[in-house]
Amino acid sequence: MAKVNQPNPVRTQLESMRSFVVANLNACCQEAIEWQDTGTLKTNSKLKEAASRLTDETFAHHKMTHVENFVKTAAMEFIVKGSVSTS
Repeated sequence: MAKVNQPNPVRTQLESMRSFVVANLNACCQEAIEWQDTGTLKTNSKLKEAASRLTDETFAHHKMTHVENFVKTAAMEFIVKGSVSTS
């Protein structure tokens, strides 16, 4: 029986989150700095919206860590390369 390639839900969710962050990088960076300074995020936060894309139980306790780390990486990549890869 041939093996059917099914999309990996974890990878799909990470790609969705990354694409969202890249499209909203400035707002995500501003919110990450504010979050670091105040310890709070607004209800309609782009960071929360990015984290909401990570629904697999793999991310259950670390959604915001994944988002924050990617925001930092994307910001550095933008500074160095002038653009950001979502993969």
